[in-house]
Amino acid sequence: LNTESRNIAYCAFSTKLQDCFGCCGLNRGECAILNTSYSRLEYEKLRPKIIDHMKQTGEWGQFFPGSFAPSPYEETMS
Repeated sequence: LNTESRNIAYCAFSTKLQDCFGCCGLNRGECAILNTSYSRLEYEKLRPKIIDHMKQTGEWGQFFPGSFAPSPYEETMS
């Protein structure tokens, strides 16, 4: 769930993010990658490199792995 966020990708359980990539549980973040803040220039250089790598490995466009789930599927109401 992401609320009041813009220009984010691969982020989950975060609020009020701007220009973030791969963040989880981060609130009010800006120019962050994997929950680490970067300067605008560093962010704009690093983000495309990560995306290119993800495309080469086939990870780009895929859902988060099941290991990222907060609890095992068997323990959910599903």
